[in-house]
Formats: sequence, C-alpha cells, structure tokens
Amino acid sequence: MGTFSASCVGGLDDFLHSRLAQIGGLDCLSPERDADPADWSPVCGDQMGLYNEILPEFQKLGAELLGISVDGAWCHTAFSRDRKLHFPLLADFEPKGAVARLYSVYREPDGTTERALFVINESGVIHWSYVSPVGVNPGADGILSALEELNKDQNEK
Repeated sequence: MGTFSASCVGGLDDFLHSRLAQIGGLDCLSPERDADPADWSPVCGDQMGLYNEILPEFQKLGAELLGISVDGAWCHTAFSRDRKLHFPLLADFEPKGAVARLYSVYREPDGTTERALFVINESGVIHWSYVSPVGVNPGADGILSALEELNKDQNEK
C-alpha cells in the first residue's frame, strides 16, 4: 500500500486529517473503510443509512468509519447532508481513483469502484476485506464480526 491524500467532507478532526497521508490512511485507529461506486448509486443510500444508524456500534468497537468514492467533495457534501451522515466521506476524485487503485478496487471501464469493505488494524494493515457485487448492499455483519475479532486479537496481546 502506498501513501495517499484525499479531500474530506463530514468531520475529520485535525489529528485524523493529518494521518491521511500515511499508509492505509489511518494507522493509529482501527477504521472500517467503505469504498462505494458513487454516492448516488442505487445501493449507496441504503448502505450508508445502515452504517449511520449503527455508528455507535462501530464506535463501541473502537472503529472509525470512513466512506470513500470517486465522487468529488461537492457531491459528498450534498450526499452527506441529504442522508444526514455522521461520519466522514473521502473524495478519491483527483487523480481519480488513486486510493481505490491502491486497494485494487477501481473499476476502470466505468470509472467507479467496487463496493468494497476494509477493516484496517492499528498498524495500517488490512485485517479483513470484502468485495460485494456492486448492486448488493453488503450489510454490516461482516464488518462487525471482523471488528470483534480484531478487538479480541488485540486484547490477547
């Protein structure tokens, strides 16, 4: 994985924002990163709504939820406001798909990303990932299980 930077909408504090240039983006936290084809794609609204609703569960497990797509910051702002999201959206807009390419989820033919989920540990290493069919909401069960497993592993150390 290389380093990257991305524009953000929706509340990354200065400390977290400064970490975006590091490997995996957030090597000091246990983030769940969600890559979506595009903000306004048919499934994204339901998926982001679900994650917004269960955000306290992610936080209880020590996770920071981030959404990322190839949409620009203005699009993210409108989407975040419309959906009343309480987690940040990162714009992988220019160079388009640079972060998605690092995670091997960029869809070159249509210029979007796969519907991909990543749980990244404190060292910036992908602990768990899942790529769902673009038209299918992957839900949250896999993410929650991976976060519980990650917490268990960290508590055993």
